[in-house]
Amino acid sequence: LVGRLNRTQPTGPPVEVIEQTFAYEAAISLLVDASPLATPQRRAAIDRRLAELYTHTGSYERALEHAKRVVEESTRDLEARLRVARLRALGGDYDGADADLTELEGPAQTQGDASLLLELAATRAEVHFRRGDYDEALAVAQTANLESNPAAVLALANTRGKIELARGEYSKARKTFDQNLDRAREAELVREQAQSIINTAIVALREHDHDGATRGLEEALT
Repeated sequence: LVGRLNRTQPTGPPVEVIEQTFAYEAAISLLVDASPLATPQRRAAIDRRLAELYTHTGSYERALEHAKRVVEESTRDLEARLRVARLRALGGDYDGADADLTELEGPAQTQGDASLLLELAATRAEVHFRRGDYDEALAVAQTANLESNPAAVLALANTRGKIELARGEYSKARKTFDQNLDRAREAELVREQAQSIINTAIVALREHDHDGATRGLEEALT
């Protein structure tokens, strides 16, 4: 599929359609080609999308480059600044991510955007998890306002499930990931659905249920 999409002419599928097929490299190629010809406003939108797509492919350094460009264009864009913090965390720069999150807390509180605050909490919990500070991560998750932003709610629960998995609490982790899968399906969040299925497969693998793990991975790829 990716090879076929790479040969698509300009009259072919739009970027959004290609992205929905998980052919991220093809979507990236189209946007990179379009960027030099775009207006400054359109280029900012392209940088935003490229940051997302490179994140999906695990190319966090490239994603961070584009995310920083978006912030340079609009330092008041708190969501863009939060994306930079999240990418620093994914790339292993936990101190940088923590500093970014601390700077964001005041403006986010002033703005009073519950969805943004929940995303901030999810990112901070993930930073704690990646540092091995499980108790701190759980404390953040427990105090977060879970009334908005389904994706951030799923991210917080996913961090909790990973902590349960790391602690060998397999039945708890399985329950957490199963609940996340139900929420992801209800919210029609495709990537989060796949993530939950894969995490459940990892639980099965840790429990030496190789058949269950194989079935889960096959389901995630369909």
